[in-house]
Amino acid sequence: MDDFIINSVCRTERDNASEYRKELPKVIDTILASMQDERCFAHINDEPIHFSTTVKEMIDKFREILFPGYFSSEKIDGANLVY
Repeated sequence: MDDFIINSVCRTERDNASEYRKELPKVIDTILASMQDERCFAHINDEPIHFSTTVKEMIDKFREILFPGYFSSEKIDGANLVY
């Protein structure tokens, strides 16, 4: 009986994850489309944006983005490799 419950719960969670993955491209497209609105990035007066990231941190992030799987400890997921 316990095996049946465990298998059905795991299957349900796997199916839910699969459904979420199918929604991922639509969600990302919506976010990217919203960034086209220039009002989104307008500054108030001449106040500069606070910049607390160091150049090294930025380069490290760019390396993770440009070369997925080589400069991070995270596992690459085929569902979001396109992005």
